[in-house]
Amino acid sequence: MHDEVDEDIKRLAHALERDLYELYKTPMLSGENLQMALGFSSIDAYRRALTRKKLPIPVF
Repeated sequence: MHDEVDEDIKRLAHALERDLYELYKTPMLSGENLQMALGFSSIDAYRRALTRKKLPIPVF
């Protein structure tokens, strides 16, 4: 059962990566593109979350 979950996660991750690449034409997102992909309503909301270290993904 655990292996099925791992495979499902891998398939979903691959589909998400493919969809984001098709949408933004780059393997890495930053600034406004990352803000939109993460669903923040504005660049200011994204920056506040970044400053507060509340983003759901690691950023550099």
